[in-house]
Amino acid sequence: MKLRFFGDIDINKEYHETKIHLNDRDIVLDLNLDGVIGEKDWVLQYDEYVSKLSVFRERIEEKLNEDFDEWGITKEWIDWHIEELDKQDIERLTTGIDPKLPVDEKIFTALNLVRVGIYPKYEDYAIWDFMLDKKISNQILVVVTDNQGNILDITWES
Repeated sequence: MKLRFFGDIDINKEYHETKIHLNDRDIVLDLNLDGVIGEKDWVLQYDEYVSKLSVFRERIEEKLNEDFDEWGITKEWIDWHIEELDKQDIERLTTGIDPKLPVDEKIFTALNLVRVGIYPKYEDYAIWDFMLDKKISNQILVVVTDNQGNILDITWES
């Protein structure tokens, strides 16, 4: 079966992974078929969802910005990094970012989408992973959406 971004896949295989270019960077896109092995009824919904990745990304980044401004989990995640990272790591993360910004805003600006995982047939349809430089931090700011791109949750994982 042929899928957008993946090309030919084996629908009897649980996991598929590829790299895609989304807006300004390369990210990992993975497809987790454990709930739909051998089925095909999820394909149209998948295609509809991935056709709107750029729109969903914009909406998610707006929500993260709002959550940061409202002292939500995003702000907590950023503040944790300020406390845990040494000055050199923070400087490496924020190189090229407006030096006049407060350190929390600089780190927020350094946040990048690194992965989108798709889980057909699950309420938590897509998992969007945002990180800083992986060499500096393994902490992940996770945004969960349903199959329509509606944001269900923002969580913190490592």
